[in-house]
Amino acid sequence: MSDQFLEKQPIVLIVDDNPINLRIFRHILSNQNYRITEANNGLDALDMVETIRPDLVLLDVMMPGIDGFEVCRIIKSQDKNANMPVIFLSARNDVADIVKGFESGAVDYLAKPFNKAELLARLKTHLDFKFTRDELIRTSIHLQELNELKNRLFSIIGHDLRSPLSNVKMTLDFILRKIIDPSSPDFHETIQELSKTTDEMFSLLENLFGWSRSQSGTLEIVPEKINISELVNSLLASFSPRIMGKEIVIDNQIDSSVTAWADSSMIKAVLKNLISNALKYSYRGGKIMLSANRLESEVEIIFTDFGVGIEPERLNMLFNASKQVRTFGTENETGSGIGLMLCKDFIEKSRGTISIESTIGQGSRFCFRLPVSE
Repeated sequence: MSDQFLEKQPIVLIVDDNPINLRIFRHILSNQNYRITEANNGLDALDMVETIRPDLVLLDVMMPGIDGFEVCRIIKSQDKNANMPVIFLSARNDVADIVKGFESGAVDYLAKPFNKAELLARLKTHLDFKFTRDELIRTSIHLQELNELKNRLFSIIGHDLRSPLSNVKMTLDFILRKIIDPSSPDFHETIQELSKTTDEMFSLLENLFGWSRSQSGTLEIVPEKINISELVNSLLASFSPRIMGKEIVIDNQIDSSVTAWADSSMIKAVLKNLISNALKYSYRGGKIMLSANRLESEVEIIFTDFGVGIEPERLNMLFNASKQVRTFGTENETGSGIGLMLCKDFIEKSRGTISIESTIGQGSRFCFRLPVSE
């Protein structure tokens, strides 16, 4: 048998209104690597196709109610069943019936009485074809996603990195050519602006690198027990210049005992992005609240700012990788939208969830949940 058969037990749905025939099929397939499920009429067969999602359907033609041809047409009329092979097994073996079977969407037609070895060989062949097609479709989708990722990264690099990098280069050129005088009163402000711009570029590069590794499947995840409070406090210390520069009040209510089960570096990236996001869209002299709730099997972390808020039509686009959501903070800070997508991706990979509530002019509330134990 092929590796695909060894890795999984294909589910075969047998549809026949004759109990003796069902018993015969069950006996023939009992020693094979199949999981068998049965239906004795067309309507039950259609229900099982929806709920069980068999890998292959063995279908009789003559049944009470709707016949096998109609059952096959209904199955194959849905795109999701395109790669689900249907094989007719019928005593009706004239050419017109065989042609009708293929026209209804079947991949094969065996006349009763059939040869056991031939039936098993055809089952294996069609299942091999199915698994190969499934793998090709998965590969194609993955390649398409990687191509979209590449285009998105190039777009962000071309716009969100090129523009600030050009400004930094131009400012440094002006300093070197003494167009900007280092002894002038405004020079310190110029250096602060340079530092702020390079910080934003570095943060964007970190997010791009993390998100691209995650999307391409090269990100290694090492979950462990982490202390949320310790991570938040260390990040708040690193954000201290921005917090003081914008005169933001941080109300940190996260208790020191709050823990979660996740990858430390991934959650650190999430917290860093949410803190940065809250600072970016808060007004000067505003307030940011951080809190945590211990639920039954999860911990809930909440970031609340009282800044500009998000329009309802943009809210659903924030976590959509195919949408580019570029925004500016209250003091013209840049935003590519990649940080929030990274948050969603990392949290979901940690078996958690994230949600947003926002009101224009009143602020936003970001809430994410993580498991508390392995």
